[in-house]
Amino acid sequence: MNITFLVGNGFDLNLGLETRYSDFLKGYQNVVTCNRTIDNFKLDIMGDLPFWSNAELAFGQYTEKFDSASEFCSCHTNFCEELAIYLDKQESRLNFDGLAKLIPNLFVNSIKAYKNGFREKQQQEIQTCFDASQGGITYNFISFNYTKTLDECIKLSNNKPLLGHVTYCRSIYDNSFGSVLHIHGFTDRDMVLGVNDESQIANPKLFERTSEEFIGQIIKRETNRLNEEHMDEKCSKLLNESDLIYVYGMSIGETDAIWWQRICTILKTRPKVRVILHSFDAPKEGVIRTEFIQHERKMREKFVNYSDFSQEIKKSMMNRIHITAANIFESMNDLVNYKEKKLNELVVTV
Repeated sequence: MNITFLVGNGFDLNLGLETRYSDFLKGYQNVVTCNRTIDNFKLDIMGDLPFWSNAELAFGQYTEKFDSASEFCSCHTNFCEELAIYLDKQESRLNFDGLAKLIPNLFVNSIKAYKNGFREKQQQEIQTCFDASQGGITYNFISFNYTKTLDECIKLSNNKPLLGHVTYCRSIYDNSFGSVLHIHGFTDRDMVLGVNDESQIANPKLFERTSEEFIGQIIKRETNRLNEEHMDEKCSKLLNESDLIYVYGMSIGETDAIWWQRICTILKTRPKVRVILHSFDAPKEGVIRTEFIQHERKMREKFVNYSDFSQEIKKSMMNRIHITAANIFESMNDLVNYKEKKLNELVVTV
């Protein structure tokens, strides 16, 4: 049984790190450069911060402002380099050595809680993934983050007794961690920041008379190809081998459309696979569930509409997409301030 978690920036935000583009941009304007093009670029960003809160889409639109691909790439490179420095500083706020005894139980219990928040009917439907497979559970991860916070949590939690086991046909199978892949690279290597495809580039002519590495810097799949680590292929293979796909901390946005399209294809070709989408902005389930049910339907429709399949196929796919407002990593919320919070509790107790 393969469960694959697609993990986005919501994971780091949940830990208490300030890793939104909007957080980074607050200080980006103060970074000193000796390049007039980059300085003007930064001034434009500061003049429209809401637009740049989604920097990937913004870069695609901002191609209209440049006279050459080299100018664009120099600004894009500076942005990525400074973002990497900022994220490293944010990540350093987490004391993994001090949290080493705490994290394993919290993290393992979180990933085991993939059915939390669902009502009985959907829990039973998700359970069919297990009924259709055999052996232990292998937990795989595809990180869309540049940080290594997820990797650190997995490394600290790699404990067989904690992960447990599955009994199948009187045989015992250990659960385990499988692959941990970074589709967008890291802060120190192979960073991928851009758009899904050429349709999201406002001025594709900017790259017409340049070599492939220039446009490869802005189209994610091309960046991964030029990085020569076969990361795109590795992640696709992992998804194709998954029985349950859990998307956490991601907005299901258009700059990652290729992955939603691929998951839709998996849903079409493998009728026993199910997908769970964590919705951070879902309405609360009150006395009447109508508002939440409407939200579920809209999220499912948004997801399957990334594909070009028939309405009949899309409807079949929607039946195997489950929407949850439950934060499975809630116990790890604001870990960056864990020690401070505990000290405050002690003071209150005294």
